[in-house]
Amino acid sequence: LDTIEHTLKKLDLPRTDVRWGRMYLERALLSELLGQHRTAVKWAAKAGQEASRHNWPFIAASANFRLARHAMRKGELDAAHARLVRVTKKVSAPPRF
Repeated sequence: LDTIEHTLKKLDLPRTDVRWGRMYLERALLSELLGQHRTAVKWAAKAGQEASRHNWPFIAASANFRLARHAMRKGELDAAHARLVRVTKKVSAPPRF
């Protein structure tokens, strides 16, 4: 993932390019698989913030889903529910290409 980030920077892709969001999600997934839950939450939150800023509905939905799963694991069911509602709204929105 460091190589991907380096490549995105080298290509001088604008921060509005959805590939940045995909990279943040991949970092979140990898961190979660490695048991680094705090880091996973950090990257999922970053993906969600950038998704809101740049109107990336798929990235926003995926980030909220990851954050909801984390909240469920911690027993924070109200927070998880709120995140899942956001996911539902994002995936119900008309597609943006």
